[in-house]
Amino acid sequence: MRSLIILMLFLAAGRGQSFQKIFVTSLTDTLATDYTAAYLLSEKTVDITDGEEIKESGRYILRINNSKGKKYSYINFRESEFVDIESIEIDVYDSQGQKTRHLDRDDAEESALSPGYVLYDNNRYLSYRIEEARFPWYIDVRYVKKIKSHFFWPDWYPQSRIPVLSSSYTLINKKDIPYKTKTIGNIPSAQETTNGKKRLKWSLKRVEPLDSEDFMAPENKVQTALLFQPHTFEMENVSGNFESWNDVAAWYRGLASSQYNLTPEMKRHIRSLVSGIDDDKEKIRVLYRYLQENTRYVAIQLGIGGWKPYSAREVYENKYGDCKDLSTMMVSMLEAVGIPAYPALILTRDKGRLRPDFPSSQFNHCIAFVPLQSDTFWLECTSDVTRLGHIPYWLQDTYALVVREDRGELIYLPLNPAGKNELLTETRAVILSNGSIRFSTELIFSGDTRLSVIDRLKYYKDQEKISFYKRLISRTGSVNLASHSWSDSGATVRIKLRGTLVKVARKSGRRLFFQPSLFSTLSNDNLPDEDEQERDYPLFFDYAYSRSDHIEFTLPRGYKVEAGVGGMAIDTDFAQYQVDFSLSADVLDFKRLFIRKKARIPLEEYGAYRKFLKKAIKQDKMKLVLKK
Repeated sequence: MRSLIILMLFLAAGRGQSFQKIFVTSLTDTLATDYTAAYLLSEKTVDITDGEEIKESGRYILRINNSKGKKYSYINFRESEFVDIESIEIDVYDSQGQKTRHLDRDDAEESALSPGYVLYDNNRYLSYRIEEARFPWYIDVRYVKKIKSHFFWPDWYPQSRIPVLSSSYTLINKKDIPYKTKTIGNIPSAQETTNGKKRLKWSLKRVEPLDSEDFMAPENKVQTALLFQPHTFEMENVSGNFESWNDVAAWYRGLASSQYNLTPEMKRHIRSLVSGIDDDKEKIRVLYRYLQENTRYVAIQLGIGGWKPYSAREVYENKYGDCKDLSTMMVSMLEAVGIPAYPALILTRDKGRLRPDFPSSQFNHCIAFVPLQSDTFWLECTSDVTRLGHIPYWLQDTYALVVREDRGELIYLPLNPAGKNELLTETRAVILSNGSIRFSTELIFSGDTRLSVIDRLKYYKDQEKISFYKRLISRTGSVNLASHSWSDSGATVRIKLRGTLVKVARKSGRRLFFQPSLFSTLSNDNLPDEDEQERDYPLFFDYAYSRSDHIEFTLPRGYKVEAGVGGMAIDTDFAQYQVDFSLSADVLDFKRLFIRKKARIPLEEYGAYRKFLKKAIKQDKMKLVLKK
């Protein structure tokens, strides 16, 4: 009976045009031939069966046109405790449309790779590396999945990095399971059909590749999609209801409520850490530091353990956990000393931005929320370098769902202003007559600029660290480092470097030409490629920041400044740039200020920002002329 069901699903996935008809059509279609690769067909059928089970059957046909498109011929499937790959059938065709081989599940390379922070999970990966002797070649893939919970209801992403000539999503929902959808971009209305079962079918033809622009927000990289969310679901006998954010919070509360279970002995130890401290903020600081110094970020993701935290007692004993485990431990410790705290579910900003109008499981992270009467703290429990009171940039400009005792509360976490993220440099530089520059510099990082460097300083090997120091000083010239050191106060990172920039000043006869903006030069790499008329999306940067550079140049004996000493000041709503010079005897004093006031620059300001940046780049490239 099981084999018959699989056969029927394959027949459903394979209905429609034959491969040969699709092959012939593609030969003269520029959307298929003019890119590195193309999906000639992409079909998905989702059958909501009895109970919590979902059957997903699919078919897609790829045309690989050249070596740059070969990466699309690496076919991967993932299995887990909740997803079984029941069958895979792959036919490979040569450039003439002749079948060269057939592959099935038994031909897959199986592996159990996990990210480095995951100690153990039950994901299994089935992979195929398919190549033919001549381009183009074609790959016709059919598969059947069994999904064991409506929680994992498949979404539809009809757009890819390569063209899609035909894409469809068919939903069979014979039990009329209630669900809701969220459309992104141009999704057509579903067509209702009946063929023994009621079906809804969404279709798109000739889908252009995803737009890609410089400095693009993660959420803008998904431009066409149809998202599904069932009203109710069950996972490993745990029921959930996602009709509202209160319901989402209630589901997580049900998973986590029994896990705040420090033993009396553990609680006594926690209370001893803050003995004699009356100020709640200081208690939070001590316990947060204790968590950072005595636990590490490691995940064990088995079954519902990907969503349900391990208990605070287990984290206390084992001294490791993932984001929800460590947050559970943090909330438990604070409760032990009489400070209310709550878990907060969040989508890290590098993955996009939570959609507040679509209550669903959009989260990939958990932090701790601590509301005091006079202040509020968001604790990133997986970071051992984030200081109390600072919300790291990957948690800014998005929403967190705070799971309180009786409700869920969606709270917006704003962007930090540029003044909280500073980089200050102080440098003494001696220009040598051979064009080299001997320097001694200190760089001071705070806020998000500190977070951008601290992990590299802590975990890089010696040679990696030296390479990093050299990139801080110069991305183009040769740097000889004589000494280097760094320190971290918790509020600031200080890096001290001493060395020589080799022949960065060009010598011509009696003149030396050099660029005074030694360490902070903007370049065309900072300039978005798109012209104002071509840009379709806002600019996205991790954070706003302020950088201030001061360099005191000692000129080589007998040389004077002949040309190039001239300042500039530009101040806009989104950024500020200023350069100043002063000259006294043989000492040239150079000051530079760059402030990115906005981490998100709207489309209407894009043209002005690009013009601003061009002027700043031109000024940074300006050379002074010294004459003997």
